[in-house]
Amino acid sequence: MNPVIVKWCRGPLAHLTGGAVDDPRVTVVIDDVAARIRCVAKKDMENRFDAIILDLYEGPRRGGTGRRSYLYGDRALALSHLALKAGGVFAVWSEDPNKTFEKRLKAARFSVSLQRAGRGGRSHAVYIAQKPSGPKAGGSRKTGPAGRPARPNRFLK
Repeated sequence: MNPVIVKWCRGPLAHLTGGAVDDPRVTVVIDDVAARIRCVAKKDMENRFDAIILDLYEGPRRGGTGRRSYLYGDRALALSHLALKAGGVFAVWSEDPNKTFEKRLKAARFSVSLQRAGRGGRSHAVYIAQKPSGPKAGGSRKTGPAGRPARPNRFLK
């Protein structure tokens, strides 16, 4: 919802993002992410996402209730699942590992892996939830969007 971030990613942060916002495969939309996910999940069958990444200042730590239910609640997770293409990835940053959130991702029919980043202090976590790409309900942890081999992430340990 802030065009300044896109400007930074094209300018002083371009070297950190690998110029991702200017990649011809990328479409940048400045909008309310929850509203966009809802719209695609309910109406836009042809423009499903390859990936949805929530890297927000407030993660799912306190569950999907209250203010965060529109992003991390059970209905929001189900809508995110619907908004993804088969094999699509839903990545969520969290302040700490959260077993309850992990269970809720699995209940929304995602296969889930937890990536830990950094050392010392709070143990930041990134949940990588993948929509199954085939008839198997659990999906595969070894493939990326559209069944392509997953590339290791050099930023996560």
